[in-house]
Amino acid sequence: MRHSERSSFNSCPYRYSLEKTGLRPITLTPNAEDRTFGQAIHAALKAHYDGKEWEDIIKEYAAIYPIQKEYKSEAKIYTGGLKLLASYRTYWADQDSRWDILGTEIAGSMEFNDDEHELHIDLLARNKQTEEVWAWDHKCTEKQLGKGFWKKYELDSQVTRYTQYVREKYGACGGFIINGMQVGHRQKMYRGEPAGYYQNFDRQPFSRSKQQIDFWMRSELEWADLIRHCEASGMWPKHLSSLCGWCDFYELCMSAGSEAVKETLYTTEILDLAIDQPRVIDET
Repeated sequence: MRHSERSSFNSCPYRYSLEKTGLRPITLTPNAEDRTFGQAIHAALKAHYDGKEWEDIIKEYAAIYPIQKEYKSEAKIYTGGLKLLASYRTYWADQDSRWDILGTEIAGSMEFNDDEHELHIDLLARNKQTEEVWAWDHKCTEKQLGKGFWKKYELDSQVTRYTQYVREKYGACGGFIINGMQVGHRQKMYRGEPAGYYQNFDRQPFSRSKQQIDFWMRSELEWADLIRHCEASGMWPKHLSSLCGWCDFYELCMSAGSEAVKETLYTTEILDLAIDQPRVIDET
């Protein structure tokens, strides 16, 4: 089971059950648009760390996030992503030169508690000075990269899972790096900063002790038991809360699970959201 699947169950078993059937909105919701932007940035960063030229990096980005589409978020328009990528390459150039890249977008799995855990590491790198291997995860967000943003990773199971995987594979793990990228758009000047598009970058390292890993493993075993119980009983509780407004299945729950709404707004068919060929824009 992937980290995203377990997180989906943790937040709302009902949503998890819908996603497992392959159900998805017919139209591209703002939430889905956020994911598509993140996927495009991830694809571009893979190309960057694979040593590809700028033109090829942009092709990877544009193949997922085409310029022709009209986007809802002013912070996540096509050209905003280009500015983010161009600035990223310059901003982190010196620090990135201190790392040997071992791999990008690595798919793997690990077994414990009689359960196979699938994982996907955005970047695996060895520090040239300490020789430690670190797992990296790229996070693109509109939220401020402050104390509140970083605190949520202190106990995050994804950090624990990936740290343990690297330890098993390489014998040791320096830790886990969250590679944060913030994009935003101001309607007015704020604290001397001009209105319009803006971006920020920051990275934070996280580590896990053996006690923390053991604590997580026991918790994962309990979650696995709960999922098996839901599957056997057919009961999928709905976590109805203020977070529902951000869920792709908001309309379905608003209708109290109406089959008519489900058939009208959702599908299990694979949707082709790509349009036309991307146009390459120079970095300058």
